[in-house]
Order: sequence, then structure tokens, then C-alpha cells
Amino acid sequence: MTTKFHHKVLVVDDNENLLEAIAKSLDDICQCVLTAQDAEKGREILEKEHVSIVLSDLLMPGVNGLDFIKGVKEQWPHVLCILLTGYGDKEICQSALDLGVFDYLEKPFRWDMLVHRIRNALIMANMQEERDLLLTKHLPVGSVNSMEEFYKLSLNEQIDLVRELK
Repeated sequence: MTTKFHHKVLVVDDNENLLEAIAKSLDDICQCVLTAQDAEKGREILEKEHVSIVLSDLLMPGVNGLDFIKGVKEQWPHVLCILLTGYGDKEICQSALDLGVFDYLEKPFRWDMLVHRIRNALIMANMQEERDLLLTKHLPVGSVNSMEEFYKLSLNEQIDLVRELK
């Protein structure tokens, strides 16, 4: 039996059939898969729901996947993003990684690879949640006002702050 993760996953793609197929394939590992057919609807969902993972197509009408993910990472830096692309363009993939994308997957993809990548992101989301819980219990008062502020620190600043706990 597979363990279901409690984190919410948002899938954004303009292909309704693909949205349904992805949601169904993730049903075994996620308790909640939300879907949106464009970036605008995706943002609306993010503003209402606590989403841990965003899986976004690159090419969509209106706002493309890279711009959508850039906005997600600016407003919700804790959200892990995975980019779906039909193009094996290394520059696009590098741009996505530079934006802080957790992973990317080229279309056409194997379903087991999609589930594997989402499972890895869910595991990372669990680790982030555990880290946040420990940090909020043990960070010196006034060192950061919120976990969102902590995420905006550089990696070196985060490490220095955690070292202060010792």
C-alpha cells in the first residue's frame, strides 16, 4: 500500500484531458490534487489554498509557465515547482532551474516518471515542513518574523541562522 501525502498539488495546463489524466495518476500518492487550465486560475487557487507543489506546463495561453512559476516563487517561495515542457530546449530548462524550479519533465513523459518526480517533491515538502516546525520552535526570538522571511534569506544566511541554534 502506498502512503498518501497530505500536501496539496496544483497542476496547471491548458489541456483539459491531460489535467484529468495527471490528477488521476497522482490520486494514489496525493490526498488533494487541484487543477487549473491557465496561470490566472492557478494564481487564484494559490491565493485561497495552501499548496506545496505546482506542476505547470510551459506553453499556455496568456502567461507562459516560466512567468507563472517566477510569480509563484516570488509570492510563495516555499512552493516547489515542476515544469512540464514539450521542448527539450536546454536554455529553457536552465532558465527554469535559475528561477528555483525543483525539477522539470519533458513531454511526452512516462507516467511513472511523472509520479516519481511528484513523489520526490512531496518528500521534499515533508522535509521542509519538519524543518519549519523545528525552526519556529528554536529560532531566537526576533531573528526572522516568519518562515516566508526565512525562505527569502540566502542559503548562507539560512545556514548561519540555524548554526546560531547550536
